[in-house]
Formats: sequence, structure tokens, C-alpha cells
Amino acid sequence: MKKLVHILGITLFLSSLISCSSDDDNMSNEELRDQSQISQDDLNFLHNGNSKKWKITAYYSSYSNQIMDSDKFHCTRDDIYTFYEDQREALTEFGFSYCSTGYDYEISGAVYSYYPESKTLFLDFTRGGYSEIPFYTSSSTLKILKCQLLTKDKMIFTNGSGNSEVGVVFEKAR
Repeated sequence: MKKLVHILGITLFLSSLISCSSDDDNMSNEELRDQSQISQDDLNFLHNGNSKKWKITAYYSSYSNQIMDSDKFHCTRDDIYTFYEDQREALTEFGFSYCSTGYDYEISGAVYSYYPESKTLFLDFTRGGYSEIPFYTSSSTLKILKCQLLTKDKMIFTNGSGNSEVGVVFEKAR
């Protein structure tokens, strides 16, 4: 009888280990999309068939090492990016934080490109500033980022070899 109870205990223990899963495993295939396999229909997660508002919730200087770029995150976290289906771009509604110190005006924009043959999505992401007085000056940065994750509520874009460089995480604006 002790052997039977012992075997039953081991069986229950092993069953509990096998049935455990990570948080990522709890997401359905519909919610979690690998961008190397995104279909044209999956782009609806990006723009909701017309337009959809997103905000940056993390900005990494090294995505693979999870090193945050606190300066970039601080000045972009209260901006809203509206992605449009028909224009293939995102317009920026600026928040109160300012990225381009030393300039009178802030500029930002994004254009996305989808390549159906490779099922990949890229984002050309620009941020900068300009002044008109005493003479016209400007500064901007363009980053070309590949989408690594797209769900109805979250998207991650990275660049660099092995995603080792910049990473920008967007979440659906509420």
C-alpha cells in the first residue's frame, strides 16, 4: 500500500510539472504573431482596418540585453501614435515631454512597409526638432525597425543584428 501511495504521489508531482507553462504559452496564436510569418490580414492588428492609437511603453538602447534608453523613453512615453491603413503611416500627437532640447519645435513620424513575399513588417521611425529663428536649423534621427511581435494590444520593433540594438515597444493606447 505504501508503494502505491508513493507511486501515486510521484505521478501527481510529475503531472503538475508537465502541465505548467510560461506566461507566453498562455497567449493564443491569434494574440501572438511572429512577424516573419505575418499575413496581410494580420495588419489589422496594427491599424484596426482604419486607424488605431498606440503609445510607447518601453524604449531600449539594446533590446537583446534589455537596456532601457531612459532619455528616449521619458520624452516619448506620453505621445500617441495613430497608425492608418490607407496612408501606411503613423501621425504623432505630442505629449508634454520634449525630446529635442535646443529646438523650438518637435517633429516625429513613422511610415510602415509590409512585404507580403517575406511576410515582414518594417517601421521607418523619425524623431527630431527644428528652429526657425535666428536661422533655420534642424536635427532628426531615422531608425528602420523590423516588427518582431504584433498582437491586438502590443507590438515590438527592433533593429540591429540579432535584435541587439534599438527596441521600441508600443501598446494600444487606452
